[in-house]
Amino acid sequence: MPKYSREFLTDLADRTSMVEVVSRHVQLKKRGSNWLGLCPFHQEKTPSFNVSEPRKAFKCFGCGEGGDAIAFLEKIQGMSFHEAVEELAGRAGMELPKETFDPQAAARSAHRDKLFHANNIAADYFARTLASPLGAAGRTCLEERAIETPFAQSWQLGVAPDAWDGLSNELQRQGVAPRIAEEAGLVIPRKGGSGYYDRFRNRLMFPIKDPRGRVVAFGGRTLGDDDAKYINSPESPVYNKSSTLYGL
Repeated sequence: MPKYSREFLTDLADRTSMVEVVSRHVQLKKRGSNWLGLCPFHQEKTPSFNVSEPRKAFKCFGCGEGGDAIAFLEKIQGMSFHEAVEELAGRAGMELPKETFDPQAAARSAHRDKLFHANNIAADYFARTLASPLGAAGRTCLEERAIETPFAQSWQLGVAPDAWDGLSNELQRQGVAPRIAEEAGLVIPRKGGSGYYDRFRNRLMFPIKDPRGRVVAFGGRTLGDDDAKYINSPESPVYNKSSTLYGL
């Protein structure tokens, strides 16, 4: 199976109409710059399924499902990643790239996968903390804003505990190299090179996802009296602030 370059997938997305792909399965109506319909992935009476043509993405604000055209076909038709790419390329009149091996591209891809893995561990850790006694302040914050548990779970909301090394210890326990955790923006090196501390502490956490639904970064709202009410992850090889915002 070929390993598709980011350039090929970007070109494929540019040549693909999200509205056309989705409207084969969902009745859509124009709402401002987006399109709205009933989500095909869960039962609902009020439309909460949004399609953005400019961003080449879909997002259901009811169940949390989201992604690009490839992810939609994978979910709605049970296709593999390769099958979805092949289907969309055929519609766009694009030839699939011949299978070649680029050592540098393979190394970059493997490195990015390590960052995604670290972010997934962090997202799971924050979500577990929200449901634990350490997440009481976060649950109160959500309750005050009428955000119910199912919604918080579908969006993978979480809490960074009021500790210096909670996430650092979890990442280390799961075998994530400190340099990977630092590059992902999850930890910060201590002065003098004596280890790392957590970037996010005592904050309500929001995962930021790419169109493929992968966690690329985080936003955190303070649960205390920090001067910085909101902080976000720094940019990384998997996160570009100008092109990614909460998976939309």
